[in-house]
Amino acid sequence: MDDSAFGNVLVVGAGGLGCEILKNISTFSLKRIGIIDIDTIDITNLNRQFFYNADHIGSHKSKVAAHVLTNFLQNKVKINFYVSTIQDFSEEAFKSFDIIVSALDNVKARSYLSKLCIKYDKPLVEGGSTGYNGQSYLIWNLCDTECYDCRKKPTRDNFPVCTIRGLPTLPVHCIAWALMLFNSIFNGTSNSELIYKSISQWKLTDLPRAFNIDNTLAQTESNAEVIDISDNVKPTSEDVSHAIDDEDDIEFLMEENSPKKRRHSSVDFIAATHDKKRK
Repeated sequence: MDDSAFGNVLVVGAGGLGCEILKNISTFSLKRIGIIDIDTIDITNLNRQFFYNADHIGSHKSKVAAHVLTNFLQNKVKINFYVSTIQDFSEEAFKSFDIIVSALDNVKARSYLSKLCIKYDKPLVEGGSTGYNGQSYLIWNLCDTECYDCRKKPTRDNFPVCTIRGLPTLPVHCIAWALMLFNSIFNGTSNSELIYKSISQWKLTDLPRAFNIDNTLAQTESNAEVIDISDNVKPTSEDVSHAIDDEDDIEFLMEENSPKKRRHSSVDFIAATHDKKRK
């Protein structure tokens, strides 16, 4: 590829995929690299997002990534960072880039970015990864390619543990988390990694069948088996309290869902219940 033809590259997203992309394009003879990301660095990012370390926790990904790249390239390439979502990003600034690389992790933002690139005739390299699998393709008017929304998306029938625990947005997420607590109490499972592994393998289509309810998510026949409860496990009140009333865990999740992270506010149902009883 002629690097000079695409001298100004904008990378949207500085997470796991974004770090890999930034590392790779830093070997090109580019004039300018732009980095957009509104998220802050969390301890859970450190095992795969190699631009960041423990000292960066709480800092914005785009800012830290720009700093790391600037030092690595010894100021040979101009690096701009933007603490923003792609939806809030200035279209004038967007037009100044020659090629756009997407490292986003949600459909809404990807769809918006695709439309923006088509509007201004910018080539977009769209990519994504899940587990050990990854895919990428080009979206560009010049090549008469399909846009992001034109491609049929597979219906997702599972969900990551981080969504269930940290940012549940559907009733089924809460059901899955309740099942994990139930399993930990009545099956005596104490190894959190095993619990998380079992949740990550559950499917949206399994839950309605397990509860014998009609649900629009149950679009396909499931092979889920009824949960087997061990007869010889009798949970004590201490076990239940440890599983449910972990105040440190509640405070952690409340902080994770704080407004500064652009997430919906969490509700502390335990505190709300106590307040209601006092009234």
